[in-house]
Amino acid sequence: MPEQLAFNFGENVAVYSSRQSRKERKMTDRMLRRPEVESLTGPSKSTLYRMIARGDLPVPARIGERAVGWYSRTVQDWLALRHETEML
Repeated sequence: MPEQLAFNFGENVAVYSSRQSRKERKMTDRMLRRPEVESLTGPSKSTLYRMIARGDLPVPARIGERAVGWYSRTVQDWLALRHETEML
């Protein structure tokens, strides 16, 4: 079953629907740690977590007791969706 996520971009709310189920994506996606997500998206650590709290950035997956990460496809889709929304 496809997964749907909604993100806030200023006054716009964009809905993302993946073509793969979460389980399928977990099997094929590479996990990105925070420093790599920072370099791909631009914001600093504190800004990333502020964006997560506001619902502007996907919530990372827990990959250990003290570790989180983002699936690469989720970050790529979020960046594409953000770019599309900014073009409106």
